[in-house]
Amino acid sequence: MPTSQTCANCLKAINDRERSALQCDACKRGIHLACTELLQDDRITRCKVRGIKIICNSCSSNIEAFSNLKSILKEYNDDLQLKISQIDEKIAEITTKFNDLEIKLSSADQHSSPQFAENIANEAVDRINRAKNVIVRGVPESTGDIQTKKDEDKKFLEEILSAVECNATPVTFFRVGKVGDRFPRMIKMVMNNEYEAKQILRNKRKLLEKTKTKNVSIVDDKTPMQVNFLKELRSELETRKENGEQNLTIKYIRGIPKITNFRQ
Repeated sequence: MPTSQTCANCLKAINDRERSALQCDACKRGIHLACTELLQDDRITRCKVRGIKIICNSCSSNIEAFSNLKSILKEYNDDLQLKISQIDEKIAEITTKFNDLEIKLSSADQHSSPQFAENIANEAVDRINRAKNVIVRGVPESTGDIQTKKDEDKKFLEEILSAVECNATPVTFFRVGKVGDRFPRMIKMVMNNEYEAKQILRNKRKLLEKTKTKNVSIVDDKTPMQVNFLKELRSELETRKENGEQNLTIKYIRGIPKITNFRQ
């Protein structure tokens, strides 16, 4: 006895003898030719070319739903990968901070030693003693005897003090370093107190206003620790500029050099 099955699209019976019936390539259920909206010639073409698929309405909906689900899963996976990448970056950042903290803690242990306290005390005393000194660079050095050199340096320093509007007389002054052929040695000038030294440093730009002193420069008398700190600060400044940071300079804030931004 002939058997029948239901069309996957219209749900009506399909007789086994109906030659017009096709089969869904997904669920293998039968489909009326009329329900596929294909012409007879299209059916013949489909039978010859197996690459052409017939899908029933139900399977088509499922495939579309699966496609949407696949797209959602892909977006979820992409978002998950991004969050994993961000977590990895955060872990790397925390690891770096942890390593820096270990270094600081190690340094703190060293700083708690009696020797470190002694070094700090010596540095403080040295800075107090140097606070009344100024270093003068660019003063021509005489080739005469010792007394002639002393007299000429004294006369030049008097002109410098006049240029910076300082009426004080230095306690003493002397050349620092070995005699060289290229540049004159700098002069360390010891003033009576810190106030006089600061007044000279505050007005040092006035040296540019006079022809004889325009090539002279004046700086404070730094300790070796201050010199090293300033050297490291300048190195950091150059590194930050090379990395793209702009409008940076070293500025003294309450007597301490710091890297700050400046307005053009």
